[in-house]
Amino acid sequence: MTLHNDGIDVPEYIMNRSDITFAEKMAYGIIKKYSLDQEKLFVHPELLALKLGIGTRKAIFLMGNLKIKNVI
Repeated sequence: MTLHNDGIDVPEYIMNRSDITFAEKMAYGIIKKYSLDQEKLFVHPELLALKLGIGTRKAIFLMGNLKIKNVI
């Protein structure tokens, strides 16, 4: 699945998880794309906020939720 034809690829196993919201799934795709080292996922909350069109606080919240759910 892509977001804004940006080449954001969200794997099927993430899309099929019902415990992750759609916003968290898109955040995961962006984090995965912009991580330099694919083994250790990392992105700045400001970049995530810019790409999703949300505030920085919401981006930090989404990243925290993904970390709690052991996705990142």
